[in-house]
Amino acid sequence: LKTEKPQRLKKSDLQNFTVIGRGGTSFDCIFEYLKSNGKNYDGVIIFTDGGAPEVKLNFKPKTKVCWVLYNSDGLQHWMKKIGLCSVMSE
Repeated sequence: LKTEKPQRLKKSDLQNFTVIGRGGTSFDCIFEYLKSNGKNYDGVIIFTDGGAPEVKLNFKPKTKVCWVLYNSDGLQHWMKKIGLCSVMSE
């Protein structure tokens, strides 16, 4: 998901939300943002196919993290160390 800034969504917003992107995934920017701004958020949901390098954290996020994957093929062991992992129904 690409936006200029974090998005606060309501259920009614989901009908008009556009997903763009594909490829070149790096989760580092998410965790760099959370390092400075995590106290402002209860949690973060990361939608991914899992095809990205392992995140090397130099801090313990205080924000809850939920990884949402399309299928179990993309589930990486290191994701479980950072947060909750959920696989969509296949």
